[in-house]
Amino acid sequence: MEIATVLFSALAIIVSVVVALLQLQMHREQQNVQRRLAAIEEGRRSEELEERARADLRARLEPLDMSRAVVTVVNHGKDVAHDLAADVRASTSGRLPPQIRNDEDFPIPMLRPSEEATIRLDYARGNTDHTCDVVLSWVDGRGRQEDVFKLRHPRRN
Repeated sequence: MEIATVLFSALAIIVSVVVALLQLQMHREQQNVQRRLAAIEEGRRSEELEERARADLRARLEPLDMSRAVVTVVNHGKDVAHDLAADVRASTSGRLPPQIRNDEDFPIPMLRPSEEATIRLDYARGNTDHTCDVVLSWVDGRGRQEDVFKLRHPRRN
């Protein structure tokens, strides 16, 4: 009977050691999972902060007639665009770019999210190529930004 007790005790110790090792392994795996989750959450927070620090400017061309148009700039981002400047260039070399009629309004000190700004354009007489590149530059939470919009003035029949 003493041998049975000793064997039973030895078996209990072996089972206890195996269970302890399994628990240690599970604890390490759980720590690894928690580290990965924390890294994912940190990445998500960083993306969210970057998104909040971004002004997302978009431009569209709206014709008034064959010689005049309005470019509407809208801030679709979550951050303010500071010091918004605009430059209009001819898309085709050798062509005159449209002239900005309200260039005294630029640079615009601040364009808040969902706000709009307008650029009034005059096309040169005889200019049949009604395309232009509108270059916008601004400062947001990421620093100085610049984007080029290739816009086309639809011809009227």
